[in-house]
Amino acid sequence: MRIIRIALTLIMVSALAVSCVKKKEMTMEDFVKIDLQITPTMDDKQIEEVTQRYGFTVEQYREFSDMVQKDPKLQEQRGEVRLKDQKESM
Repeated sequence: MRIIRIALTLIMVSALAVSCVKKKEMTMEDFVKIDLQITPTMDDKQIEEVTQRYGFTVEQYREFSDMVQKDPKLQEQRGEVRLKDQKESM
């Protein structure tokens, strides 16, 4: 009985550890929220604070930003998300 309890505890701890390690995938909505708060005059530490507020890393933000800059369809999608946000705030 004790061995079963220990085994179940180990399984639960392992599952919890694995679920905490997974990186959150950035969506266009997440990117736009972060992007609107970042200004060109911010240093890396300030950018890191903004990205961490939303549960992402600076690297994830920069990778997504590079991807958007290179892809016209993603740029169009970014514009649509921003427009939708503006309409909702009115």
